[in-house]
Amino acid sequence: MVSFVEPRGGASFGEGEPVALRAVAEDADDGPGGLAFAFVSDRDGTLGAGFTDAAGVAALPGVALGPGSHRLIARIADPSGQVGEAEVGVEVVEDAPPGVAWDPPGEGPFPAQDALVLTGSAWDGEDAPGTLRLEVASSGGEALPEVAPDEVGRFQVRAEGLLPGPHVLAVTVIDGVGQAAQATVDVEVIDCPDADGDGVGACAGDCDDGDPAVWPGAPEECDGVDGDCDGAVPPEEEDGDGDGHRGCGDCADGAAWIHPGAAEACDLLDGDCDGELPPEETDADGDAFVPCLGDCDDADPATRPGAEDPPGDGLDQDCDGGDSGWAVGPSVRIAGGVEGARFGAAVAVVDGGGEGAWLVV
Repeated sequence: MVSFVEPRGGASFGEGEPVALRAVAEDADDGPGGLAFAFVSDRDGTLGAGFTDAAGVAALPGVALGPGSHRLIARIADPSGQVGEAEVGVEVVEDAPPGVAWDPPGEGPFPAQDALVLTGSAWDGEDAPGTLRLEVASSGGEALPEVAPDEVGRFQVRAEGLLPGPHVLAVTVIDGVGQAAQATVDVEVIDCPDADGDGVGACAGDCDDGDPAVWPGAPEECDGVDGDCDGAVPPEEEDGDGDGHRGCGDCADGAAWIHPGAAEACDLLDGDCDGELPPEETDADGDAFVPCLGDCDDADPATRPGAEDPPGDGLDQDCDGGDSGWAVGPSVRIAGGVEGARFGAAVAVVDGGGEGAWLVV
């Protein structure tokens, strides 16, 4: 009697996946060991043959079955020629080959002095992308680094030391059963010296290979130069008002009288672009007047041009240059009476402009 041990009936395998075959024979007359056996597929024919071991086990460690449905038969014969059979049905699913593709390499030619970085994708219908194997080669024979796809199949190749000239770079993807696919990309490599050491040569777009601060993608500076080689100077680096200062350094590029180093005017503007107003243009007491516009006491909000100026208090509240009242001082003269008069004398009080009034003392 013969019994199939593996595979079990109804099992499914991928194309190229090794399938272990094992059956057991029982022979009461001759014993189970040393019996001739053969495994046969109704699609692929004879898969292998041999002799059972001492326990009557017939085994093949792994065979590759073609895609489709298989009826597997284990045949074991005793020395007298009697044959016992057992069979199971299995399914082998066709394994499509993997795929691989380069991303477009960008606009060439590429400088030999720079690393050429290429990317691509690999995929397979049965195997996880991260398990695929990649091999990369150059038609010029240069050694290229080993690469592997990530969990979604993306990969990157960094090729350094490619000699000037045309190159064909090939990437081959191999799946778990040895099926392979290949993709190629053509690139042109040229000699491109970098005179200023900024990492980009003139042939790679450096619009001033004598200035290490100028190269494609460089940060723009306030210098009126096309620092990033995009073919244009940024508008903020132009002098919009003709005062000799670029907009990126001029706090008011529409006003020619305002620029760094300009003389401050009494206009409540930061004329010299130092970020602050001078004290004489600052309204410290909040009365809407500043010193340079006539506020003679910017610490007192009651003192300002046009304010009420009570006479005779000795204060100049309206900032007109003096108190509104009359003062007796050097301008007092006796206009009547006699020297030494104590009462009834007429005194003229005269201001600085010659105006006066008579007082009787």
